[in-house]
Amino acid sequence: MRRLPARAAVVAACTAMPGALVAEPLVEFEPRFLRPGVSGDVDLSVFAQPAQALPGEYWLDTQVNGQALGRVLVPYRRDEQDGQVHACFDVPLLKRLGVDISRLDSAEPQCRRLTQWFADADQQLDLSAQRLALQLPQAWMAREVRDQVPAERWDNGVTSAFAGYDLSVFDVASPDGGSRTQGYAGLASGVNLGAWQWRHQGAYSSNGGYQVLGHYLQREVSALGAQLRIGALNTPGELFDSVQMRGASLFSDDRMLPASQRGFAPVVRGVARSNARVAVRQGERLLREAVVPPGPYVIDDLYAASVGGDLQVTVTEADGSEQRFTVTNAAAPLALRSGQTRFSLGAGQPLDHPEAAPWFVQGTWQQGVSDAVTGYGGAILGSGYQQALVGTALNTPLGAVGLDVAQARTDHDQGHRARLSWAHLLADSDTRLGLSVQHAFSPGYQSLAQLGRASARAAWHERTRSTVNVNQPLGNAWGQLNASAWRSSGWGPGGDYQGYSVSYAHRFAYLGYALSASRERDARGRDSTLWQLSLNMPLGGSRGSLTSGLSHGPRFSQGQVGYRTTHGPLHYGASVSASQPGDTGYLSGYAGWREPYGEYNLAAGQGSGSRQLSAGARGALVAHGGGMTLAQPLGETFGIVQVPDAEGARLVNGSELRVDGRGYAIVPSLMPYQVNRVDIDPLGLPLSVELSTNSQEVVPRAGAVPLLRYPTQSGRTVLIEVRHADGGLLPFGAQVNDADQVPVGVVGQGSRVLARGLKTQGQLHLRWGERGEHRCVARYALGKPADGLETISVTCEQTLEEGV
Repeated sequence: MRRLPARAAVVAACTAMPGALVAEPLVEFEPRFLRPGVSGDVDLSVFAQPAQALPGEYWLDTQVNGQALGRVLVPYRRDEQDGQVHACFDVPLLKRLGVDISRLDSAEPQCRRLTQWFADADQQLDLSAQRLALQLPQAWMAREVRDQVPAERWDNGVTSAFAGYDLSVFDVASPDGGSRTQGYAGLASGVNLGAWQWRHQGAYSSNGGYQVLGHYLQREVSALGAQLRIGALNTPGELFDSVQMRGASLFSDDRMLPASQRGFAPVVRGVARSNARVAVRQGERLLREAVVPPGPYVIDDLYAASVGGDLQVTVTEADGSEQRFTVTNAAAPLALRSGQTRFSLGAGQPLDHPEAAPWFVQGTWQQGVSDAVTGYGGAILGSGYQQALVGTALNTPLGAVGLDVAQARTDHDQGHRARLSWAHLLADSDTRLGLSVQHAFSPGYQSLAQLGRASARAAWHERTRSTVNVNQPLGNAWGQLNASAWRSSGWGPGGDYQGYSVSYAHRFAYLGYALSASRERDARGRDSTLWQLSLNMPLGGSRGSLTSGLSHGPRFSQGQVGYRTTHGPLHYGASVSASQPGDTGYLSGYAGWREPYGEYNLAAGQGSGSRQLSAGARGALVAHGGGMTLAQPLGETFGIVQVPDAEGARLVNGSELRVDGRGYAIVPSLMPYQVNRVDIDPLGLPLSVELSTNSQEVVPRAGAVPLLRYPTQSGRTVLIEVRHADGGLLPFGAQVNDADQVPVGVVGQGSRVLARGLKTQGQLHLRWGERGEHRCVARYALGKPADGLETISVTCEQTLEEGV
């Protein structure tokens, strides 16, 4: 091997495949090494250029200034002046890369080399991983919040319809000879047409008939960061009790915000004396680290998941000196970041009102005033009922505090209610404390949901409810302890309810165990205590686990031993139990499995004079432009994948997701307003099918059904031995195209070509030389498809030598 001057290195031609990207290397291989004794039949000119690729479009894992952007479609074009192939960047692509396009000298979507846009830019290609790393001047980049996804990438999806089902049947026979069979059918259906979405949820049971759970139209109102629903729906339940109504509701959707802006997290502010490193920690966890220039700095993109303890900030200056300070971090449930707003507005008629349902209007507003204060309020105005609420959420050194008061008025009475919540983390012991108290000052206070119940004024309803929670991790050596207690008293007939529970969980070697005790007292003063012990022993690998448990209550005692395991899409288990009184025993078993088109389960049990059988199925049917596709149970947002001629190809995004015979598959769940990566596993594809890309990214809107198309090249894959008419070998590295000038392969050692996507018969066009001036044509005809790799020999004729 010999060294080359800078920017004149080449990569070994034996690693090149059609469409592969060539990184700028530092060495080249002596051509004579490829075929000893011969120096005139090797052409590596197409690979002897830096950052070379065949003309076309490529999905590349792209980084800009070290930040990953995911898969980006980058076109490569041949320059007519120098004959080289360069990446081509237009304005939409630059915007996708995060460039502030308002600063460009041209807004026209013209295609230029990167250095024609930015003289100081640089790019590097990784051949093995097909990655593109770009270095762009920071001054030209648009400033965005961490993990922000531009609204331009939000996908409306395609016109589609779906029907999800949840079916079950249960048959039981009792010792007295009686038997009964019950059935259940749940339905979740919808239609997407443009920006509008229609949804219907209902359930049928053999006891209660069919009930409509929800039936409405919805669409996104992106300018307000909100969703609009019209029909039979539930009001938001953050400030007021949720009520089922017939009407319309407009409410904020925090999912449109970047993940780093959702929920509450404090802002870290300070002043750096030099180029400094700012590290934000919570206990031993490093939450964020940033390098800031001299002067004031702001870190306002901490994730809400970090809530639960004060933050420790360390600022390390360029001279090594450090300054440390603490930022209070304790959030009540309704707290928002400083400057953020959340709202809801609805109007309609309650569906569960016993009389003629009056119209009402409900509105709420939450405002992050500062890192320490969030204010909120709301009102309900209707015929015969009005309610108003005002409150605040505080972030204090002594914990998170939420306090609000409400007044309700009807035609006959009125009353007030106050609510207090408190949560705190004792960092030294990692103890989490929680307290919630709600008190109505008179029986005249009723929520709209209480008013809708029959005889609400005379019935028992809550006066005071208080809850206390304690969570205490004891470390890996001692497990975890949880305790809670609650008490409730009411107006009207009845008495007080109260109870408490304590649980402890730990693991000894491979044995996991949990012990719990709970005690409740009802309105008549009767106490009931329940003790439970559960054990779990993994058997290692795929051998499953053993389980056992003991339960003891005021009227029964029971012991149980079981086994459960999972093998791929199949999970099953069995158990045996004995109970007192009556000395009754019971043997049961179950099995469940998952297919690309649904989930299924069976269960059976036999006891002393009793038996039980049940079966269930869950799945969905999706209608789209390509026909009907069966699917696993669907989430709110899902996707359609189209991979032509790739039956049986596996999707990496879930269990047992595979492409059907028509080339479609359903990804049952996607995260709205976030980047979702959908990968196709090429293993198992026939040799006749080649994926142009096996990974794509999509950012769906809530409820949208995006269509992801994965282009494939269908045709036969053949190993071809090609020779000149005189029997001579073709140059190593010669390009091989089909009759449509689509690249199908490269001449390798021994004048052999692994060609993909061939028709039954046709022509191969071969080119070599610095500018492809040497050409020849080979005709071929294939026989019947055979198992394994086909092999043929052809002759390349009509060799032309043209001037440079």
